[in-house]
Amino acid sequence: MNLESLNKWLTLSANIGVLAGIAFLGIELQQNTSMMRAQTRDSINQNTNQAYALISSDMALAELIIEGNMGNLEPNLNAEWITYQSFMSMGFRNWENEYYQYQQGLFETEEFEPRYDAWRRYMLIPGARQAWERVRVDYSGNFRQILDDIVSEIES
Repeated sequence: MNLESLNKWLTLSANIGVLAGIAFLGIELQQNTSMMRAQTRDSINQNTNQAYALISSDMALAELIIEGNMGNLEPNLNAEWITYQSFMSMGFRNWENEYYQYQQGLFETEEFEPRYDAWRRYMLIPGARQAWERVRVDYSGNFRQILDDIVSEIES
């Protein structure tokens, strides 16, 4: 075997190695995306479950949320309103995170739509709209526009 023939075989082997490396990298990226989706879903579920656990373990908080949802709390600097507003802000921030994850492709449309529908149902609650009006400027423009559109639709 001469030097030119050896060089051709080495070049071919190197090219095959590069192609195999690219294929392996593609597989790793796909696995990484799947793992990120699972971690994102888990994180959002943990946040939601913490809120449910908080409510289910504190009857006074549950009653306060009922009063706030009905719009029976005066939105000013009092303990009841601050507690209700903090609870609502926790939910709004979780929704904003869900929307962000959807925009990043970590939620499929069929996974996101039921969440969006839940936001619409929750914003039917007078106290939720009242709380949103007080904190809406604290959220990203895209998310704020979505909830503002929902509120406008409900109120018209």
